[in-house]
Amino acid sequence: MSFSIRLLTLAVTLLLAFAGYCLGQEITNVEGLCLFDSDEMKESLYTFPPDKRSLNLFNELLAKSGKQLRVKIRAANVPQVGAAEHGNERLLLYNQFVLEQFEKEDTKNWQVLAVIAHQIGHHANNHAFVLEDRMRTEIEIEADRFAGYLLFRLGAAISDIEALHKFLDSQHQNPRFPLPRVRLDAFIEGWHDGKAEQGGALAFDIPEENVPKFPSWPPPQASGNMEIPQNLIPGKALRPRLMDVAAQLLTALDTTGYGERSFYSIPDGFALVSRIEQIYPDGRPKEGAERWPVTAEPPRIFSLRSYLQALFTSNPGYYRVIVFVVTDQPLVQKSADPTEYNNAPRDWVWSGANKIPTSVGFMDYTSAMSCTALIYEFRQASRNSPVSLDLPGLLPGKAHLEQSSLLKALTK
Repeated sequence: MSFSIRLLTLAVTLLLAFAGYCLGQEITNVEGLCLFDSDEMKESLYTFPPDKRSLNLFNELLAKSGKQLRVKIRAANVPQVGAAEHGNERLLLYNQFVLEQFEKEDTKNWQVLAVIAHQIGHHANNHAFVLEDRMRTEIEIEADRFAGYLLFRLGAAISDIEALHKFLDSQHQNPRFPLPRVRLDAFIEGWHDGKAEQGGALAFDIPEENVPKFPSWPPPQASGNMEIPQNLIPGKALRPRLMDVAAQLLTALDTTGYGERSFYSIPDGFALVSRIEQIYPDGRPKEGAERWPVTAEPPRIFSLRSYLQALFTSNPGYYRVIVFVVTDQPLVQKSADPTEYNNAPRDWVWSGANKIPTSVGFMDYTSAMSCTALIYEFRQASRNSPVSLDLPGLLPGKAHLEQSSLLKALTK
């Protein structure tokens, strides 16, 4: 066969293919649309019958969602993958060139899968797409969370989810859609939902996240305590998480002048320990530098004796450590043990972590959870004399939180 004949044959083949492509093409008017960071097409929306390979891929992903979804798959001139409503139909629209490139890759492209999973999330939650701006943000976050859940089911590791931050940053242009950081949090949250559903532990993983256990659990008997009312914790969050509780407590500590603080792991929750402070007998903090008994930095290597020397070679008087305990477990305090009291609470703030791990932060703060403040009062009669713990304390727990202004800070 001559070159000219071969060329003519190729041209005819391409022409026939193009003609078939055009015959399947139709302008589609949809009532609502999501293109991941946009809800508008810059041109008319055209859709085409899906190819068999893409149809099988989407059906497989829909099956992985765990939902019985009736979704129509169509190729379209969308940028990547979109979700839409068309009459009574729910549509998944895909750019065939993007999907072809995705299917050719040897490794999973989590960015493309994230977009697909997000659009499936809209249908899984039966979202309407014509909404006011505030509701638009909410449904996008809800779809992101479902996407994280689906990505877990598809084999994504938490590192794969966290690596999406650059992609989310590059996609964000529309102010009506959530900020990248918010979207990433929703993806991570959904991933943990998937892990929890599969039976993955939501407790602290100490080696992985390097968060130490509380030095003594159950905690030693405190001088006083107060359970923080449920209507104060965790503020205005629609679906509160332990990360919201931690953030509210940290804000309250910052507002009232507590600089150093540490997180510890406890069963099904966390403990947050304040820095030790010097107080008046009525519970008010001392002013200025007198409030903080430690001027030297803590030792580089943990040594109980060196901590005690650093903490209690200061002025005689009254001292206080506050520990916020957040858990759904019953809180039982240990009976008195003088040796434990003489050593432990003063050192707690120096040996904890600066944050709670993700796995605990995404736990729901349900009605079964409680936030309890434990207050440890210490008294030093004279410089370099032994320090004692007051049991019971001079003041009840609520008085300590009022005099420290922490209770007021938590109500804001």
